[in-house]
Amino acid sequence: MENEREVLLEVNHLNVTYGSGKKAYEAVQDANFKIYKGETFGLVGESGSGKTTIGRAILRILPTSGGEILYKGQKINGRISRQLDRQIIKEIQMIFQDPQSSLNERAKVSYIVGEGLQNVRPDLSTAQREEKVRQALLDVGLLPEFASRFPHEFSGGQRQRIGIARALIVEPEFIVADEPISALDMSIRAQVLNLLRRLQKDDCLEVYDQAYAGRNRRYYKLTEKGQAQLNLYKIEWKNYSTKIGSMFEDAGRNADSGHMREEN
Repeated sequence: MENEREVLLEVNHLNVTYGSGKKAYEAVQDANFKIYKGETFGLVGESGSGKTTIGRAILRILPTSGGEILYKGQKINGRISRQLDRQIIKEIQMIFQDPQSSLNERAKVSYIVGEGLQNVRPDLSTAQREEKVRQALLDVGLLPEFASRFPHEFSGGQRQRIGIARALIVEPEFIVADEPISALDMSIRAQVLNLLRRLQKDDCLEVYDQAYAGRNRRYYKLTEKGQAQLNLYKIEWKNYSTKIGSMFEDAGRNADSGHMREEN
């Protein structure tokens, strides 16, 4: 079955190291996995296990110290041609985890969201680009008039939606989503997830954290040392997911019994 599916991204024996010499820290060690076109892939693990590091390495934000990353069969880590680099910029986008630090505070929302179009769609007129920015904001539940504002005028959830709009506007084929909806209200979470699912049907693919990956997906778990464990359909994944589910059940029981209250 897997042999018949198209591999979109492949990670082989990946290592990512921060620092050098005696201060070197190997954040990811020998990670291996494949992501197939049209699927949702969940990379799970404790805080600090290397999930974000792998995502940033895929986007070439971080250099790798070993192994290889293949996108559509082409190696994209290390030195690559300018043409391939432009292809990666257009086809792979990331939704960052922190909505506070991922936006340019000195730029208006219209520029932040539309900047990518200037690079990948230079053929668009100013009016066409503004219309795409308008539609991208509407898709993530923001008003079009927000385009003239600055990031500091928005709440954390609104800023995250701006980041999502920025990633989606260039119509990428592959999305690395680092806990994309953790800062959103429940109603907006559903809206954004439905948007991602709709895009997935058009061969857009997302990678995101365990809490929102949903059902019928493939998961790989990272250990604390950044090593990938692949057999998660077995008892280990069952125990891991049971622990996560029990936390939500305990929180629900506390809320029903009045042990939890909303803060004003």
